Amino acid sequence: ATDAQPGDLPPRARKPPGGLTRGFFGAAKPKPAAAAGAAAAGAAAPPPPRTQEPGLSAGAVANLGMVQDLLHDPAKRLPNEELDAAITALLAPPAADTPTTGTPSAAASSAGAPPGLMVDPSELEGLDGEAAVALLKARARAAAEKLFWDGVVAKAAAALAPGAPPAALLAATASLALEVGRDAAAEVADPQLRAQLSAEFEYSNGGGPGSDQELSDRLEDAARAAAVAAGQGRASKSAQGAAAAVAAADARLVPRALPGLLLLLERLGALLVEYGAPVRATQALATQQTVRDELSDALSAYAAESAAAAAAPPPPQQQQQEQQAPSPQARALARCLCTALQLLHLQLRQLKLDAANARLSMLAAQLRGSSGVAYVRDKFRLLHRLPPLAPPLASDDADTPTAAPAAPAPERIAAACPRTWAWLQAAARGAPSIRGYCASTLGLSIDDAVTAAGHSGHPRLRTPPSATPAAAGLPTVLRSGLRSTGPSAAAGADERGEAASVAPEVLPALPVPLASARGLVRAGLVSLVSGGTPAAGAGLPETLQLDAERLHASQNAFQQLVVVAASFLLAQQSRSGHGAAAAAAAAAAASSAPSPQLPPASPQLPSLDARAAKRRLRVLLADPSLNIGHLVTELSLMAGLADAGLTQEEQVKAEAALKTALLKVLDPAGPAYRSLANGLSAALLLHMLLGCDSGASPQSDGDSGPPDVPSLVSRILGRLGASILTEDVMALGAQLLGIAGVSEGVHLPEVYEPLARLALEQQAAAVAQAQAQQAQQAQA
Repeated sequence: ATDAQPGDLPPRARKPPGGLTRGFFGAAKPKPAAAAGAAAAGAAAPPPPRTQEPGLSAGAVANLGMVQDLLHDPAKRLPNEELDAAITALLAPPAADTPTTGTPSAAASSAGAPPGLMVDPSELEGLDGEAAVALLKARARAAAEKLFWDGVVAKAAAALAPGAPPAALLAATASLALEVGRDAAAEVADPQLRAQLSAEFEYSNGGGPGSDQELSDRLEDAARAAAVAAGQGRASKSAQGAAAAVAAADARLVPRALPGLLLLLERLGALLVEYGAPVRATQALATQQTVRDELSDALSAYAAESAAAAAAPPPPQQQQQEQQAPSPQARALARCLCTALQLLHLQLRQLKLDAANARLSMLAAQLRGSSGVAYVRDKFRLLHRLPPLAPPLASDDADTPTAAPAAPAPERIAAACPRTWAWLQAAARGAPSIRGYCASTLGLSIDDAVTAAGHSGHPRLRTPPSATPAAAGLPTVLRSGLRSTGPSAAAGADERGEAASVAPEVLPALPVPLASARGLVRAGLVSLVSGGTPAAGAGLPETLQLDAERLHASQNAFQQLVVVAASFLLAQQSRSGHGAAAAAAAAAAASSAPSPQLPPASPQLPSLDARAAKRRLRVLLADPSLNIGHLVTELSLMAGLADAGLTQEEQVKAEAALKTALLKVLDPAGPAYRSLANGLSAALLLHMLLGCDSGASPQSDGDSGPPDVPSLVSRILGRLGASILTEDVMALGAQLLGIAGVSEGVHLPEVYEPLARLALEQQAAAVAQAQAQQAQQAQA
């Protein structure tokens, strides 16, 4: 998606001839024919990078964005379940001694592979589109990593084969090992120690410091020093193992680089435990010991094989050539070496994840209560040079409270935030269209529904819609210097509980009138995610710049809902058409029969499993590589073309007709697309204005009780043939409510309320002027 330009707002549009009226917030910009295919694919575009605002460094923008993220989810922590599962799978015993090849199926069955890298269809049952795509991506990452490490195993095994160059083993493994050391050093807080560790693990493919030869010399010296210490009885078990390897290397039973490599692996393992989370130390040491034992056994078997080969008489020339290939013992040792390397990389990723979560925990602890809201508000005021607040009015009476600071004039705020001002103006202009749509579609007055919901004691949301539960078991104390507190896990849990308290300002208020600051903000958010302009880049309102990624994701979700709704609409029309045609053919055959008889039964299409079809569509649309052909194939399945009794030629023509109809429906400039987008937008906005009270009963004629929001949303979607999307629309509305809650909490008093008041006044004046002109024309 291309970035929108500043001030690039949806223009007003006239009613298209023979079509529906323009959208609530202005018609979508016309797109070329190629754009219709992109819209039909509905592929999720990558999230936009955060915009670096003028006057702030990249670090300041990152800090501000992190605070904004914690306002959305104070308990946000990076998950570690995938890493834990990868370590468990790495240490799992192999199901069979299957040779490693370059195919995913072989990778899945080779030693140490996670059970079932390929996704079984039964695993997708019960998962929504997002969860199914996450599972597929996780398995794809696991398969790619397995193939990578299989390649490293093959290189290491070749380096352990007879006649291999002496430097081959280090060339295959050294860079991966030293990468662990450098990345671990980067997480150390002490700059002097960080520089020292970085120098220790310096590596270069060329000559000079850190080169292969220099590294080989350093590792050999370290291994021999460890062997001397082991001989004097003052070395650790790891040094004793290195001493045994040095003896084997001197006897030419193992490559000369192997003892130093083993010592390097031991050093890295100790480093990760030393600077990692204390709560992980016991498990990390036990895991390393398991790999160490397997590596020791493999080394002994490899050395014994080398000793037997050295004692045997020289084989014939042909056998010598055959023996150049790695033996089973060499492959086993190579696999153990790479298992150790892979374990170190996984434990390094755990250290990085724990360090990131520790930073989030520290920041969340500093932003308890309303501190985060005040921080973002102050930075925004300085960033956009908002006019200062008027000083509070002092009172001579000590018992009279001091008045709150007065906001500056709206015109000055509009000049400081021009994109926000234009955005709210567009939302105010679209409010009458929204009211008219709900009145004509549902017979519902939005203002009356808000009043009824308010009288029913409609509660404010207790938690932000985007909040996630506190991540239990994630360490917040690391020995890398990120925390200076003690290693009490209980204390860390208490800190997480305090830090996870939600600032009351960011809780979305419900219900809210459309003709209010909050109502215009929420209508504006719906306009952004439903519009044709990408919700990203410098064209966003100033108050929403930090929410660009969230808005971009919501816009992708909205576009996917449009495609799913269009698919269900076309599938239902196609199934109805085939049923009517079959019935007509049967009736014609019966009327031409020479004797009275019952008409032959028309081909009955199997019923459509709407939930399964929706799940398949959501998975397809979340794939960035999706093309229109994949979507048409799924649409043909939903339409039941394979069971409609069509010939192959007729089925091909029917699929082509479905493709043409789909592209026409998804043309952003067409009336069908506007109808779908308007319906989905109205359903979203109803949810964002009224909330979702599960205890409410459906409204009947003359009932003044609180509105049943899910029923209203379902009725709107039912007119589009997409009532199956009610839960999905409500979920997207909850996401947008989370964005609205934080944005309103930060900007409502100083930006939104003054600008919304001015926008509504201007809109009311424009309406009054138009009515006066119509009255004058009627009198004339």
